Amino acid sequence: MRRSVCLPIAALVIFGLLVACAPTEPTAVPSAPTVVPKAEPAATPKPATPVPTPGPKIKRGGTLRYAETGSMATTDPIRSNLFTQISMRLLYDALFRYRLMDDKTGRHELQGNLVESWKLDDPKTFTFKLRQGVKFHDGSVWNAEVAKWNLDRALTDKTSTAKPMIEAIDSVEVVDPNTIRLKLKTPNAGLLINLSGVITPVSIVSKAAMDSLGPDGFNNKPSGTGPFQFQEWIRDDRISVKKFDGYWRMGADGKPLPYVDGLVSRVIPDTTVMLMELRAGTLDIVKELEPKDVVEAQKNPDLIYWAHPAAPSTRHLGLNEVKGPFAGDANIKLRQALLYATDKDTIAKTLTFGLGYALKYPSWPPNYLGYDETIPHYSFDLNKAKQLMAESGVATLNTAVTSVNRPIDVRIAQMLQQMWGQIGIKAEAEAFERVAAMSKMISGETTISIWGGEVGADADQNTRNFGTGAPGNYSGLTDPRVDKLLEQARSTYDEKERAAYYKQLQTIVYEHASLTGIYYFPWAMVYNKSVKGATSQWKTADLSEIWLDR
Repeated sequence: MRRSVCLPIAALVIFGLLVACAPTEPTAVPSAPTVVPKAEPAATPKPATPVPTPGPKIKRGGTLRYAETGSMATTDPIRSNLFTQISMRLLYDALFRYRLMDDKTGRHELQGNLVESWKLDDPKTFTFKLRQGVKFHDGSVWNAEVAKWNLDRALTDKTSTAKPMIEAIDSVEVVDPNTIRLKLKTPNAGLLINLSGVITPVSIVSKAAMDSLGPDGFNNKPSGTGPFQFQEWIRDDRISVKKFDGYWRMGADGKPLPYVDGLVSRVIPDTTVMLMELRAGTLDIVKELEPKDVVEAQKNPDLIYWAHPAAPSTRHLGLNEVKGPFAGDANIKLRQALLYATDKDTIAKTLTFGLGYALKYPSWPPNYLGYDETIPHYSFDLNKAKQLMAESGVATLNTAVTSVNRPIDVRIAQMLQQMWGQIGIKAEAEAFERVAAMSKMISGETTISIWGGEVGADADQNTRNFGTGAPGNYSGLTDPRVDKLLEQARSTYDEKERAAYYKQLQTIVYEHASLTGIYYFPWAMVYNKSVKGATSQWKTADLSEIWLDR
């Protein structure tokens, strides 16, 4: 259903200019390190181990109460509609773990999970040694045959949402009962991160359970190797899991994980309601609150706000350069005028309540691989926008800006209406239900589009939508130079080379003047002070080592 929005928003703009303590430039956001998948180097001498500072004694037991805004459609990972659903992360393990090592600098480390060790035999061949002694919840054993079956299924199942993430894999070979070899179609620098706990669909399931129950039966009795096993699923309401006594990972107290006895994850679409329940003590932990609710949570002495130092969410703006008033080289000055008339700083400060910052380059927050302040970008310059508008030969323009019908995107559209009106561009704000909005953007039916984005752990995850004909290429950007740079960047394991390719790519995107970032803000969790050990694998909550001090 379409909703037309054209409301005065002077109060919002004034608020944006008055947001207290919001710095103009952000603190540097550390990048996710590029994983160069080589055999482990020889050990280097270590300094004397310092005397550890005694920490709190870990308490076992209790039930963790969690909430998600969306409901699962299935418990089968490769068909998952919510890639970061916490229940999936607890029921299943992935081959690798992308562990946050420092929650101040954002440094991550790729670690083996169901894979114990690995090596790059040549640019297109990986060998994985699998962890031994691991069992599924149904009692079946993890081995090379099961690993191959899982990867083959993710690559060939018609309903698999995992396929785009691992499509670089050409074949999987069983070398011995505990070893597999992956042959790639082309070198792929982001593959190992895509096989980690960052992304739900690549999680590992029990072949024995799937064979005996079938897809429908498995959906109601799932089996993985994760720290928790399935207990109950009430669709659109909640899922309950309980401690798996046979889990292979050990805790800091020398006993098998997990520390808590169980977890209940409820579906609560309204994040404001989540915060109310968190304050009332009926929830222990939530993630991705609305900025206004984050500000409220920060005032509560009983709650902890934890912002990931390197994993932001973003908002983007795209102009259709294939058809409509902004299409083609002849209208590049019109596109440039609109981008220069966009005051990103004011939008960011206003709509994120001072938590976010202007995003100068699409998909590239500060210090991300390939980020470079010397690359040109479109900053707010009203005089330049008016000059370019005059040079374009267009005195006034009536158009539309399309977004998903959610409050944050509608508010962005309202602010843009006012900004662009100053140069003669009158943009009606069109808000549609998510599926309808995305369908219009993908099919190229929109003139101006606003959408949210997630900055992936590896740069290849963010840049694929710049490619010609890519599903998320909402501006219709078509440039063979971009396509070549994307292939070059994902095909080398050298971080400096990859960064150089991405810098060239950003410059070309700037020249097209059809795509830009609007703002970014950190992915975050808010939890009760009794919750200990909460962390994440990039933007996926990792509660496998959580415990309750109550």
